[in-house]
Amino acid sequence: MKVYVYQCDVYEATCFKSKTYRLKAGSLFGSLNAANTDFQATDYANDSVDVYTYPHFTYEYSYSGGLKASYGVQGIAQVP
Repeated sequence: MKVYVYQCDVYEATCFKSKTYRLKAGSLFGSLNAANTDFQATDYANDSVDVYTYPHFTYEYSYSGGLKASYGVQGIAQVP
């Protein structure tokens, strides 16, 4: 999976892709934590959630919380 970072100009109503980051495995959903320090993404290939630093998207660790292969991660939500 890739994360595309865009920079936008609100006055010109334009955006352009500034960076692209490749994540560790296949993912459909991700969420930035309230402190804007970590990005967590579903990892359906490994039935876990992968945690990356933000804004550099450096892989930190994965967790599964007891998820079983037949219960693959389908979405993610974070609370403060």
